[in-house]
Formats: sequence, C-alpha cells, structure tokens
Amino acid sequence: MRIFVDECVNRKLLSQFAKYDFTYIKDTPWRGTKNGALLSLVQAEYDVFLTTDRHFPKQQNLSKFNLTFVIMRGISNNIEDLLPLVPDTLAALDKIRDGKPDPGTVYEITLRQS
Repeated sequence: MRIFVDECVNRKLLSQFAKYDFTYIKDTPWRGTKNGALLSLVQAEYDVFLTTDRHFPKQQNLSKFNLTFVIMRGISNNIEDLLPLVPDTLAALDKIRDGKPDPGTVYEITLRQS
C-alpha cells in the first residue's frame, strides 16, 4: 500500500508513519498542483491520500478517484495537535491495508472525547 501525503500535513509527523511506504508531496514535482489535478496524478501510483485539509471532501468529488482518503482533523496543523490523532490514523491505515475499501472512501480521524 502506497500513501501520498498532502503538503498541509506537518512534515514532523511523517516519522510516525515509518512502517508504511509513503511519499510527501514536497519531495515530488507535483508540489503546488491544485487538488483535482493532483488527485488525478496521485491515483495512478498510490492507494491512499493523507491530508489534514478538513474542507477537502467539500472541495472535490472524492468518489471519482481511485484512492482512499484519510483526513486528520486536528485543532491545527501543529505537531502537538496532530500527534494525538496518530494511533487512530495508524488503525485506519491498517484497516485500509487489510481490506479493499471502495474508491473514494474517506476516513476522518478526530480526537476522541473521553
């Protein structure tokens, strides 16, 4: 399973996903490509699109892309706000890896209230 990481994801967070094969957009020539065009490029080579853009599902018709989407919804993109979401994000990635979600499936990861 190959994961493409959107540029809005804090780079410091990437070490948390070391067990997965991922590519950060800033390490590709696609940096700065707009969402629809970017997703068209990404779907040819990747299985999962990881982002922290909470408005992403409203901006795109995600069902038309052959990707599974994981959206980390922290209070902000600061590392300290995203780290508590890592366990649930890893669980979602494990679930995706072990199953075959339909294209356009969206996993929204939010902080659980206790």
